[in-house]
Amino acid sequence: IEGETGVSKTALTRMYALLVNSGARERARAAVRASLGVILEASGVGSVDETDLAALINQIRGVAAASRVAAVLVAAALLDACASIPPPGLPAPRELLEAAGAELTALQEGDQVASAEGQLEAMLALLDWLGQATVHDCFVALNVHSALTPQDVRKSIAPALATACTLAAAEPPGHSASSVILFLDEMNTSSCMGVFKELILDRSFDGVPLPGNVVIIAACNPARSLTIQSAGVLRQDDYGRDWALGHYHVRALPGSLAAIKWSFGALGADQELEFVSRRLEQ
Repeated sequence: IEGETGVSKTALTRMYALLVNSGARERARAAVRASLGVILEASGVGSVDETDLAALINQIRGVAAASRVAAVLVAAALLDACASIPPPGLPAPRELLEAAGAELTALQEGDQVASAEGQLEAMLALLDWLGQATVHDCFVALNVHSALTPQDVRKSIAPALATACTLAAAEPPGHSASSVILFLDEMNTSSCMGVFKELILDRSFDGVPLPGNVVIIAACNPARSLTIQSAGVLRQDDYGRDWALGHYHVRALPGSLAAIKWSFGALGADQELEFVSRRLEQ
């Protein structure tokens, strides 16, 4: 995507990542609804018809607060549910699992007649976390700059490739794996254009093929030259002096990448005014 700085190329790509993975997010919410229903059934409530996540969580909170025995049943079922969250759902934070496990142990070993009030902090926090139906972040942005090296690129994209492999391996039959969107921002400000060419066109890195569910999108700025006159002679200045003063240096795309370039353009006057106003509001 070629366009001027500030035309929201990043926001556009992030929205694409959300839209293309909307099905996976809904599957994650469905899995959470099923888990919350199992927790309620384990606590003795019986079958559950409610589908709203917030309503289910409030119902579980009420059950857990009713008695110590109910709190133990809820905590045990909750820990079981959070220990086996399938992708695209994100695994529960280990610290939160450990804290909730310690609370369950304390509840089991304590006075069974005493109230469980004040002993469910981590468990309720874990319940709220589960209700968010958190999924793997499938949008990874690499902010390219002139000092970036191939080693930096490798280190930056490794987590995204690992996430893509995890999602592809865990996807159930009949579903396509969630797409991991790798966004290369300001790609033509770097000197390692050959690395990006391999990623985008060859779909490999260091000769190793990328996972099939990785989508590479790059943003670049228009490369311009400045015609100046010195001692009566016209010459082209490639903005080298601007780079020396701290501005990034925009390079022309190689032919293979220029051939697949899509021009995003620039904001109109009204759009630019709205863009600046929204930024000021933030």
